[in-house]
Order: sequence, then C-alpha cells, then structure tokens
Amino acid sequence: MDKEKEQKAQLELLRKGVGIDIIEMCRKHIHPSQPLFEKVKEARIDPDKKRLALHIDFPELNEENLKDDTAVLRLNRQIYDFFQILNAKPWLKPYSPHYETYFLICRTTKKIQDGTEILYPFMKVEAKISELRKLEGAYFNPRRLSEIAELYFNGGAQV
Repeated sequence: MDKEKEQKAQLELLRKGVGIDIIEMCRKHIHPSQPLFEKVKEARIDPDKKRLALHIDFPELNEENLKDDTAVLRLNRQIYDFFQILNAKPWLKPYSPHYETYFLICRTTKKIQDGTEILYPFMKVEAKISELRKLEGAYFNPRRLSEIAELYFNGGAQV
C-alpha cells in the first residue's frame, strides 16, 4: 500500500515538472543476472530534460585497464545490456512517459598526488530509448555503442 502511495506521489511530481530520485526503487528491483544494477549509486528522472540519469561506480576499473580495448568492449556490452534491461522493466513503465533518454555517468577512483582517492567520471553515455528499442532482440556489436548513443570516453581519463 505504501509503495502505491509513494509511486502516485512521485508520478504527480513528475507531471508537475519536478525531478524525482528513484534509487530506492532501483535497489528494490535489482536484476540478479545484470551486474551493473547493484553498482547504481544514483538514479533520477528529470522531466524537463526528459531523461533518466544514472551514476554507476566501477571501483574495479582504473585508468590503466580502461586503455585496454577488450575491457572497454566488455564495458560497452554491459552498458548496452543494462539499457535494454531497463527498457523491459515493468516497474519503470509508469515513469516512462517522463523520460526519452538514459544518461549514464560511469565513475571510478584514482589517487591524486597526496595519496587521497577521488571519484571521477570516465565515461558518459546518453542513449535515446527509441533507438535502443529498434535493436531489441538483435545482435549488438559493442564497438557500435558510439553509433547509437552520445558517448564521451577518453581512454579512462576524466570526461
């Protein structure tokens, strides 16, 4: 009952043009076969920008292994699969009229001069849901991620 009330309140805010945080909903609906779901740190719907913005942290990645083509292709595949799974999530359907794109910021940590670790974005991906839907059920080559999405990646350096 409380979930229904919460969802109604969130949908009303979206209709009024107010962004909402859906990270708790994401955590409740973690997909066991998709490792990126448990790494999601932020999830927010911005009805003005018509996007679902997500932040995912990759503590296992660093600037060095992000220079490896195989590691990047594996990451591109995971991101593409993650977007397609989001498209199929029934719990997201009521929210879908309020966003047209997924905007993903991928982050990892690096040590700065004084030895302190900082979190920084190494990749940004913005994909139109309509483009992703055209590819449902078809083989997707992860090298083509930049062809179906706005992709900002600089070999593991901050973007």
